This record gives sequence, structure tokens and C-alpha cells, in this order.
Amino acid sequence: MSVIYIQKIMLETDISLFQVLTGSSDRSIRLWNPGNGTKIQSFEAHAYEVLDIAVTDGNDRIASVGGDKTVFLWDVATARTLRRFTGHFARVNCVDFGGDGSICASGSYDSSVRLWDCKSQATKPIQILDEGKDSVTSLQIAGHEILTGSVDGRVRIYDLRMGQCYIDLMGRE
Repeated sequence: MSVIYIQKIMLETDISLFQVLTGSSDRSIRLWNPGNGTKIQSFEAHAYEVLDIAVTDGNDRIASVGGDKTVFLWDVATARTLRRFTGHFARVNCVDFGGDGSICASGSYDSSVRLWDCKSQATKPIQILDEGKDSVTSLQIAGHEILTGSVDGRVRIYDLRMGQCYIDLMGRE
């Protein structure tokens, strides 16, 4: 019997959409109804473990990342891969959507943050933020800013419009 580790759990807090999304070491993403314990949908395409997932504000698309150096963009209703973004040189640790879901950002063990256009058919990054000196482990898009955390202990804040880091500080003493 193999052990499956859950890497990421997301909970939709809107009570009418009460669902749980999991990404795990068995390379799959699953959407669950926690009320009755049933699986609603499975999303499978990753070649390695799923390390992070993000959902658009409209709950219609999912982005997932993992050990296969790839960012997947999914359609929730059909569980189909809409896009497969490549360009990272190592595992991808984190992902987030910006604004209306038109932009997706991913952070990687390769020390970079890559921005992806989720509206076009392009599969290459539209911008690469490479000020990091170590693995990017967390990120969040808030308005026109991208906040990142790295293994080197640094917190960086980028202006998404300019593509520049304007705050770079130690996250710990």
C-alpha cells in the first residue's frame, strides 16, 4: 500500500459552493464535496507531485504547479488542461492568479518568478522576475503587486506594471 501525501488544500468559503480542492504527491488534483465525502472531479496531467494550486475568483479555472517544472491551467467544468506553461528550470513551488485571472505567476526552486498570460494561447512567460538568489517558496498577487518569499529569507515586492522589484528586505532577523 502506498502513502499519498496531500501537498495543498483549498476551501471555497462561499457556502453555496462549499468544496475542497486538494493537490497531492500522487500527481493528481481532486475537487471534493466535504458534506458527503464524494469526489466531484479529478484533474490529472502532472508527471510529479502537485505542490500548489490556485483558483480564479470566478472559480472557473485552476492553476497547478509541481515537481515537473510545469504550470498547468485547467478548466474546472471539464477537468481539461487549457494550457501547459513551461520555462522553469526546476520544480515549481507556488502559483497565484492576478486580478480577473488573466495573469498567473509561478515561483520556482530555480529562484525565478514567471508571469503567464492566461487569456492568449501563448505558452512562454510574458515576464521573468529573477532577483531571487534562492528558491521562491511563496508568492501572492495583490492588485498591481507581487509579493514573494524565498529560502534566502528575503521578502520581495514587485510592481507588476513595471516588472521591477521595489522592496527587498529580510523576512527574519
